[in-house]
Amino acid sequence: MFKPVMKGLAYATMILLLTATSANCKKGNCTFEGLKNCYCYNFPDTDEVMKYDCSQRKLKKIPIFPTNSTATIINLNENEITTFEEGSLFPSSLTFLDLSHNQLRDFTSSAFRGLTALKQLNLSDNLFLSRNTVLPRDLFSDLIRLEELNIQINAERQLTGKSESHVIVYSDAFVQLKNLSTLLLDALYFPVFSQNFSDLISLKTLSLSGETGICSLVFLNSSAFSPFVSLETLNLTFCRLQWIEMETFKTLTFLNTLDISKNDELTFNVLPNVTYDLQFLRTMKELRLTKLHCTFGMGTVITLNQSRYVSNTSIEILYLDSNRINTIEFGASKNLPPTLKKLYLMDNRFTFGTYLFEGASLPNITDFDGSYQYTSHDPTKPDNRVFDCNDRKNQQRGLSLGRRSLREWRAEYFKQQGGDFKAAMSNLNSVSKGRIFPKVIVKIYIPSTLRRGRFISSTLEYPVPKFEVNDNQVEYLDFSTNAFPLLDGPVMGFHKIKYLNFSNIFCSNITLKFFSHFGSLENLTLSYNNLESPFRNDSDGKIFAPLQRLVHLDISENKITTLNSRFFRGLRNLRVLDLHSNSISEWKAEIKHMVNLTKLILYDNKLNSLSTLLMKEIEAIIGEQSDEVKLKVDFSNNAFSCSCDTIQQMKWFLKYKSHLINFNKLYCKFTNDTRLSFSQLEQTVSEFDKKCNSYLSIILGISALILVVLVLLVSAILYRYRWKLRYLYYMSRNKYKGYKLLSQSDSEDYDYDVFVSYADEDKDFVLSQMMEKLEELFEFRLCLSSRDFQPGTPIAANITNAINRSRKTVAVITKHFLTSYWCMFEFNMARMESLYSRNGKEILLLIFYEKMNLKNLPHQVLELINNNSFIEFPHHPQGNEVFWHKIRDTINS
Repeated sequence: MFKPVMKGLAYATMILLLTATSANCKKGNCTFEGLKNCYCYNFPDTDEVMKYDCSQRKLKKIPIFPTNSTATIINLNENEITTFEEGSLFPSSLTFLDLSHNQLRDFTSSAFRGLTALKQLNLSDNLFLSRNTVLPRDLFSDLIRLEELNIQINAERQLTGKSESHVIVYSDAFVQLKNLSTLLLDALYFPVFSQNFSDLISLKTLSLSGETGICSLVFLNSSAFSPFVSLETLNLTFCRLQWIEMETFKTLTFLNTLDISKNDELTFNVLPNVTYDLQFLRTMKELRLTKLHCTFGMGTVITLNQSRYVSNTSIEILYLDSNRINTIEFGASKNLPPTLKKLYLMDNRFTFGTYLFEGASLPNITDFDGSYQYTSHDPTKPDNRVFDCNDRKNQQRGLSLGRRSLREWRAEYFKQQGGDFKAAMSNLNSVSKGRIFPKVIVKIYIPSTLRRGRFISSTLEYPVPKFEVNDNQVEYLDFSTNAFPLLDGPVMGFHKIKYLNFSNIFCSNITLKFFSHFGSLENLTLSYNNLESPFRNDSDGKIFAPLQRLVHLDISENKITTLNSRFFRGLRNLRVLDLHSNSISEWKAEIKHMVNLTKLILYDNKLNSLSTLLMKEIEAIIGEQSDEVKLKVDFSNNAFSCSCDTIQQMKWFLKYKSHLINFNKLYCKFTNDTRLSFSQLEQTVSEFDKKCNSYLSIILGISALILVVLVLLVSAILYRYRWKLRYLYYMSRNKYKGYKLLSQSDSEDYDYDVFVSYADEDKDFVLSQMMEKLEELFEFRLCLSSRDFQPGTPIAANITNAINRSRKTVAVITKHFLTSYWCMFEFNMARMESLYSRNGKEILLLIFYEKMNLKNLPHQVLELINNNSFIEFPHHPQGNEVFWHKIRDTINS
């Protein structure tokens, strides 16, 4: 296919040849006399020159090349050569010669003598086709193998006015090129081609393009291309055309590709003339009609009249880009030929209209591109000049306006939907004054053969609701750079889709059901959005769960901070996972099930360390992969930390170095913000090992010492205040259990006057003498464990409750008492009661029933002895009376 953006086919080929040969040849200054300013490229391992490069050397004349040279390429472009001198000979082995961008005005008849092997000749950007210049008839007579010839930009560089004196007459010098297949020419106001051009039976491509040369045709008549009987590709772009007569192309019976783009004064009014001719050309496959209208102006309409002959053509590819198309008259879309496979409508101004309902009637369309609608254009650029661009010229009267009755429109739409009247009419609203307004469409009809659709930057700005499409073959859809704030869905009917692009659509929300009917999808792009919130809230990975066949997922540039562990749970066949340029600081997602993953892209995030989970997940994937499938991870532009805390991470990087993309470009940062390149990581890890192990021993030793000291200190404190803690515990427990705890002010509410603490071995003394004297004689209420403790209540609770409910506590001190756990518990609880519930008032009275050695007494008992809070039992009748009265007085005090 001809590409009009090239600087000529020959020039493009020259670039390829120069590049290819330079890569394998040895370059050096030429040693041959007269060529010392040129570069010579030798064949590998020989001194034989393959190419001479004498470009951009300010040469005034053509150098003399060795006659015995076997060089195949000579480049003399961008010099100051004006003429061929006698004796200017080139090697006969030459296949490519570039003399472009010089000042050549005339040639000798022997200029290309002997170049029988030459295939490509570039003479563009010279002056030899200026006025009154006639090329020698036998100039190209020896070029029997020439295939490509470029002589564009050879007319006068400065033209004044439009007169027939500027007409270029192409002489018979070209007709000897029997093997020529590609010809690039200038065309100024009715170029004259000799009828002998019909002898160029091999000519397949003719370019008169003003993009690569000089073209100002204005008008084409029926005889313009009559000599070119074998032409297959014709390029007339940028030729300032204003009109084309009917039957201009009718004689080009082998024409395959016609490009009349960027003639922005032609307008669509020329379509009937052009398509009339094309209906007779059964080889015609590609028609380019880009920018037949100027950039600025009212929106254009493709009418039924303009498209009336299109249906009879065999066009397979149609370009209608950059024509300010606003709408298509209803019925005009059906004039598109049944052979049409690819339709391009980029850079227009389409609005919603009834023509959209005709889309399903295109029987063989496979590719559609409606991208870049309402694109802004720079008015200062030459291509976008502002002028009366012929939009109102040659307007034909009586054009159909497509105003059909409701009945006719409905019948057409009903037929289009395959006869399903109920389904078709459910998509339409009622009629008001002859105008039809679609309801919310739940089923959209598209061409059933469509495979690829592109709607990039098409000013689509609305949430994507639930809808369904008819059966189709769609595999590729690109809706990038639009505005879909919500992907709601579900979208049903795309059962064969493999590629879907929703990048840069300003999306901030996507529902869990949106992809539920995209089971065939293999490549999904959601980059450049703001999907952090819906991704973070998807704790069970339901968004992507239906995409079991997905192999490439791009969710980069989405401000993602974290992903839940099960977010990727359904993606078992994924090969590429792209998360670059997010804000991920900690990895939590499980990916070890992705055993086919070959690329994990995490560059430009906020990872300063690798989580243990991520390292283990990557290790698990690598462990499951074969030699043919190897995971590569890109951690570039993440500021990892270099410290003893991350030494294991640095060792992990070294271990899996072969799996890290651009390993030597990775870096980590020290605490002082200096960077360390991973190219030095191995040496740094060795140094860190020694340093960190030394620090580790010191840290462990100090930590152990601190721990021992803390344990001892805590133990000492607990031991010192053990009874206080136990007392507080049991008192709190009693309060929680519902017991009423008494304070000193509640003395009249005590249940007992005395709680008696004694060892079980001393119970005879308590149950006989003490009860007799204190209860019967002095009428005190005694609390005895054997009599008054509540069954089923823990002993400790009974003891603390009894002490709290008694005015005094009397402890019968014996050797049995001092060895009894519960007796000492009662003793210490009574002490705590004195200190913390009775405002420091002593409530504990000690009765020493036996003679005791002071050194055998616990220090708590000695404290009370020092405070005179004890009485010794006398063990004789006279002393007993005094003893019991002292007890009475102490209890009452």
